[in-house]
Amino acid sequence: MLTDKHIQFLKEKIHDLENALFINYSSSVLKLPVSVVRIKDVDEVGQVWFYINRPSQELEYFEHEFPAHLQFYKKGKKHRMQVYGKAIIVDDPEQLNFLPADLSPVKPDSKSVLVKVKISKVDYYEPWDLKKTNWFTSVKNALYKWIYNEEPQYQPYGWNTDTAF
Repeated sequence: MLTDKHIQFLKEKIHDLENALFINYSSSVLKLPVSVVRIKDVDEVGQVWFYINRPSQELEYFEHEFPAHLQFYKKGKKHRMQVYGKAIIVDDPEQLNFLPADLSPVKPDSKSVLVKVKISKVDYYEPWDLKKTNWFTSVKNALYKWIYNEEPQYQPYGWNTDTAF
């Protein structure tokens, strides 16, 4: 389960990266397209909120809950992140009326749809800090560089919650 410490860390990193690639892993025929999204908020229970463009078909024909994946990357930043979870389309007028001011849509008939992703797994990658390594790790990295002709660049960190993806 994500603790407050993890959620605060994820909030900082997600707001630092700002944009993500949203991928829908639904098995239905009609599904939300892959799109680049700007993250609006990450709440205290580990849900990522954002808007996507409204599809041309009616929303009632889409699955309202489906597995999804968010890939965070920003040019010039040394870290990147992948978030897996269950995406939920928020289109109920009663739910939309009780949203915080920063999440409420600009116009009620806008051309966007509010989506939240309940985080179930996070993979966070940052570059290796070669100055903090011991002699064994330095030798291992030198062999890796010599054999594969590339630097071992990213060190993964991950968090899993109790919910399945």
